Amino acid sequence: MSRLLLDASDIIDVVEHSRPVTVDALESFLQSQKGTLVLTLTNVLEFVRPIVDDGDFLRFRPLLQRLERLPVTYLRNAHIPMQELKGAVEAFLSGTECKPIKPYVRRWEQTAQLPGTSVCDRLVGLRIDEAVYMIWKTNPDAIRGPAKAGPRLRALVAADRRLVRANQVRSARNFANSVRRYLQRSALYGFECPEDRIQGLAEWIYSDAGRCPGLRLHHDLYHQMLTDVRDTPKDSDLCDHSQASCLPYVEVVSVDKRIAHHLTQVCRRLEKITPGLEYSNRIHAGLAKLLQSWSVTRAEEQHG
Repeated sequence: MSRLLLDASDIIDVVEHSRPVTVDALESFLQSQKGTLVLTLTNVLEFVRPIVDDGDFLRFRPLLQRLERLPVTYLRNAHIPMQELKGAVEAFLSGTECKPIKPYVRRWEQTAQLPGTSVCDRLVGLRIDEAVYMIWKTNPDAIRGPAKAGPRLRALVAADRRLVRANQVRSARNFANSVRRYLQRSALYGFECPEDRIQGLAEWIYSDAGRCPGLRLHHDLYHQMLTDVRDTPKDSDLCDHSQASCLPYVEVVSVDKRIAHHLTQVCRRLEKITPGLEYSNRIHAGLAKLLQSWSVTRAEEQHG
């Protein structure tokens, strides 16, 4: 293991409540594995979300500073689908194959930026707590985001489930519509795709799960959840879907038990149709399960 992406709830449990391990124990675990904790815009902002309600930023300052002292790396998660799509458009139009994207950045505040430079790059040594404070003061809705969008997500899922029952929505058929929605923002990323090539582009991407893997996992996870009519979407689902997009770019990811179940099903299905794809063994239903799995594996190696 080298890059560990934790769900925000796991970060909260460790850093605030010392469960299932203390933050010092997590640091030792990372060091023993020669690993790093992956911090994204999503898991950090979800971690500090209470400050938009109680305004108690000072409670989070030392917690963020301790978090940043861990072996960490920074992943620009929100832009993964668009970065992948940009490369796919260039490859498709030139008749070549997709090249892997580079979603990692040097500093945490860069996870919030579009690819390129920013005025924040001039701020040498900007800490995570300082960057979070700036976001809180200038755009608190960015922190409140997932909880605010929860009702809209549940309404969307309910509507799409009605379309599924009417046989009007299928994952493969709807992928082109998803690609079209992303391409509406392509100018921000410095590329475009001719309208008459979008359907062919989408079919080409969908034919190989190794092309735009983060976008594909995000799309298929949503459609997997549509098929489980007993499943009620939660406010945190938007963050968990973001974790799915990151899966191809980390070695280990933790999500809650419910999302882990759905995401594992998606990955196993894709692994059957795409040789060389190995995502399902990266998924753990929370940090406790991950640590338990690691302990079992280490014991087997020692007695092997």
